Amino acid sequence: MHRLWIIIFLLLLFVSAIATSYESGLRYLKYLLIAAPFIKLMSVKQYAVNRTLFSNLLLYMFLISINLVVAFIGNDFSMRMFMEILLILIPISAAIGFSEMDEKSNMKLLKYLFYIYATAFFIVFWQEFINLGSLFKNLPRAILYSQFKTESWMGFVFAIFSLFFFLTKQRIHLIVALVLMFFAFKRVTWAASFASISAFFFLFQLLKFRFRPMQFKLLFAGVLVVFISLFFGFISGEFTTFIQTQTGISINHFTQGRFFLYNRALHYFSENYNLWFGSYLGATYDFLEPRYPNVDFLHSDLLKLILEIGIILFIIWFISFININMTNKYTFALLIFVFVLFFTDNTLIYFDLMFLFYLFINYFSRSDAQQNIE
Repeated sequence: MHRLWIIIFLLLLFVSAIATSYESGLRYLKYLLIAAPFIKLMSVKQYAVNRTLFSNLLLYMFLISINLVVAFIGNDFSMRMFMEILLILIPISAAIGFSEMDEKSNMKLLKYLFYIYATAFFIVFWQEFINLGSLFKNLPRAILYSQFKTESWMGFVFAIFSLFFFLTKQRIHLIVALVLMFFAFKRVTWAASFASISAFFFLFQLLKFRFRPMQFKLLFAGVLVVFISLFFGFISGEFTTFIQTQTGISINHFTQGRFFLYNRALHYFSENYNLWFGSYLGATYDFLEPRYPNVDFLHSDLLKLILEIGIILFIIWFISFININMTNKYTFALLIFVFVLFFTDNTLIYFDLMFLFYLFINYFSRSDAQQNIE
């Protein structure tokens, strides 16, 4: 892609990052990056697409097509459905537009993206950083209730960058990313970053395991099935007393209202839809938005997918997503990261996070990048 277009897209992301923090309409500028693959196509004679990214795109197009048929049969169309489709497809489409770069240019782009988000974060919260003493005064309470003056959606961005810089052995960038992740104060991103970095360090640096694709895919899927079972046990109230005893606050308060939403949504969709075939993409949004003030999202992609595309398509997505993206030990760590978030947030429609995830998948799928890291 021509350098001018890359600069334009980076500027769009920069403005959008600041605008998103202020909930300005300019935050939608980032969705213009869907034009990236088409601009790339017009600027080159031969356009080779990264196989892993293209497989992701085909997977989502297949799932969306089947879900559209189910929605058509059930006469359950909604404008939100088409919005959700776009929100899922835009990050992967944009990443494809940046996929065919050499290793050096790819790394340079990823660092520029990090600098853009870091600069945007400081611009938004510069007043808070002037008085760090006041910022840290209520830290214990902030950790318990997840209320911090610099709390920001960019915590997701800095967390996945912290993993990327750890995997690529860039210590200074890693330290900066971890500091920014802390100040952005999204507790679940701390858990995702810690889990992925710890697993990689323990398995591949401490124990020196050799990555064997099939074995690690089966192990990963098996562990996730266990956690999904525990997750549904949590929704049914199995851990209510334990959390109340350990934290001194209710399970709903501890989960920032998620427990109630999960429970109500599962009950509603179980009664009104066949969970094997699901409802339609965006159905959980249409369920929550008119019933609960200031609540639009279910904040669990795994539960959301089960309720919207159904158990059958969810299993297809689950197996295919792991099989497509887990190509080496680096993408193994990336998958740990995103699945932690899939449990507790609606990250599949977070453009910035998923755009970076696909860019990192693209980077680590290249043999020259792997050799450079080693």
